[in-house]
Amino acid sequence: REALEMSLHKLDSALPTLARDYSSMTVAMSPDKLPQAKALIRRFRKSFAKLVEQDAKPDVFQLCIQLYPITESA
Repeated sequence: REALEMSLHKLDSALPTLARDYSSMTVAMSPDKLPQAKALIRRFRKSFAKLVEQDAKPDVFQLCIQLYPITESA
């Protein structure tokens, strides 16, 4: 909740758009693919961390990735 609330605050703040990125996508997928999708997200996070941890760290950023169902399964 805290990360989502902070994200909403930052979206409304005067931060320059070059300092942030907000994107989302809605996809139709089989629930059977959920384990693979979650594994892909974990691999991305690890790869992202390796990339950004290489340099000096003068600023702190938060990366949030959410994957949740919109429809209710029968």
